[in-house]
Amino acid sequence: MNKTIAFAVMAACAGAFTVASAQTVGIYATKADERAGILTQVDASTIQAGGDNCATPTAIAATPFNDTGTTVGSTNTYAAHPDTVCTGYTSSAGPDHIYSVQLGAANNVTFTVQAVADYDQAIFLLSTCGDNTTCVVGADASFTPDTDMIETFNVSGAAPGTYFFYIDSFYPVGDTRGEGPYTLDVTGTLPVELLEFSAE
Repeated sequence: MNKTIAFAVMAACAGAFTVASAQTVGIYATKADERAGILTQVDASTIQAGGDNCATPTAIAATPFNDTGTTVGSTNTYAAHPDTVCTGYTSSAGPDHIYSVQLGAANNVTFTVQAVADYDQAIFLLSTCGDNTTCVVGADASFTPDTDMIETFNVSGAAPGTYFFYIDSFYPVGDTRGEGPYTLDVTGTLPVELLEFSAE
């Protein structure tokens, strides 16, 4: 796969916010504003959905799960894969967002991320946060400039435990192709929590 060099301004993003320019985004400041459709323009770097490091991942507690965010202004906490098996590349040098999710052998979960052109996102799932040797599955399709990029993969039959879903990029921090707004959709079945059990 080849990465094509492209330079373009980010287009409008559908979802909970829209991109007003390369530097600002419109958000609903309150639930009342959301109902009324009133957007407030804020610095894009202040909007973060997924956690910015392994200490603060955003939990995916139930499906369907939907989230929106931007990696603009986030840090790079995960830089490289040890080989090309996970995403097809050894680099994941962009700013990243991290989500945590409980999975088990009976689960069948699909992760889908759509990013606004020209953000070329990479997505992957680790069994240990920050450990690049624990990649379970990933996706990083060839970059198509001026096209909203979609990355997706499915996970089934996973060993029970906590996993960490990353939204990252092949391109480094500061490269317009390596950061931007996204929407995340997680569908499928997650573990059923046993709240109470009794035998008589």
